[in-house]
Amino acid sequence: MSARCLEKLPAYLEEGSAAHGWVEDQVSTAARVARLIARKCHDTYSVSDATQLMHRLGFSPQMACPAGGRARRAG
Repeated sequence: MSARCLEKLPAYLEEGSAAHGWVEDQVSTAARVARLIARKCHDTYSVSDATQLMHRLGFSPQMACPAGGRARRAG
């Protein structure tokens, strides 16, 4: 992933899932983040790699569930 895309990814995650087309809920799963990376950065990440990257950036992937919830900063 380019340095520029890596710099922008936290802002994309902060915008929430609905801002990127997942309007049914605000869950930022690792699978969605991997797809977001593919769309925005033109780079391929596995779900496992996306999870590791999210943790490195201070985010926690959320499980898909009806209650939903934005990606939250790990703390």
